[in-house]
Parts: sequence; C-alpha cells; structure tokens
Amino acid sequence: MNPKQLEKDQARLSKNSALFRGSIIDMVILIEININLFLTRYFIKEEDKRNEFWDFMLDTKRITFNSKKDVFKNIVKAHYKELPKRIPNFFKLLEDIIEHRNVIAHCGLNSTPEAIKANKKSRFNISYFKYLNDDKYKKVVAIGYTKEAITSITHTIGMLVAETGKLANSLK
Repeated sequence: MNPKQLEKDQARLSKNSALFRGSIIDMVILIEININLFLTRYFIKEEDKRNEFWDFMLDTKRITFNSKKDVFKNIVKAHYKELPKRIPNFFKLLEDIIEHRNVIAHCGLNSTPEAIKANKKSRFNISYFKYLNDDKYKKVVAIGYTKEAITSITHTIGMLVAETGKLANSLK
C-alpha cells in the first residue's frame, strides 16, 4: 500500500472510530443521567436539596458510574422488583454496556493494516487494543466491533435509557 493511501485510510478509520465513540458515549451518558435522577429522587424528597445532592455527590469524581450502578442495582432489586422480573438480564446488560463504554472510551484504536482493511470493507468494522495486566506479563487484546455488534449495542443502550428513565420518572 502506498504511503498516501495508507494515510488516507488511517484518517478514515480514525474518523469512523470517533463517530462510533461519540455516539456510544453520548447514549451511555443518558443512562448515567437517569440513574443519577433516580438516586436523587430516591434519597432526597425535598426539591431544593436535590440539586445539591446531584452537584455535590453524583456529579463529581467521588462516585464512579460503576458505584452508582451498584447502588441503583441494590435499590431496584430490593424495592422495584418488577423491572428485574420483566427483564431478567437487565443488570447483566447494563454491566456489559458499561464495559463496552469503557473499552470504547479508554482503549487505543487498532490501526494495524488488518484493521484498516476491515474498516475499508465496512466503516462499522472497528477494533480497539485493550491492555491487560496480570501477575506474570502484560497482554494486549484487540476487541472488535462489527455492524451487527454495534446495532445490538445501540439497541440495548436504547432499552436501558428507556427503562432507567421510566424508573427515575416514577419517583417524582
């Protein structure tokens, strides 16, 4: 492959990745906002104190998205049992989406010749390098996304946004 074409193909891959990253992160943010709203309304009954709780507790680095998810999960399992009954794998799906979001947000784009070639076949073929540390050695794995995977992830995120939103809005 000539250098100019390689540069063009890498730029195309980078642009496709940026669009994918942005859309997934934007959608997952809606889930986090809904969980924040649910937690705020669950714990704080006085309207004037809700903004303070959101600003001082939830909208900071003090509590991670994973921590909020864990609190949300425990409350829902204890007091809103209809959701896990209706969608038995709801929390597994939520955990999977958070993991995808973390890969997409924090892992490096795979721009090897193979990855560029796959992306040329379909702009949806995108992969990221995840670095795994264990006791013996460091390992790098490529985590790939295809059009089918992206469609499935997007559909799941939409369902999670809707369901977390319904639950949050049930607690006026």
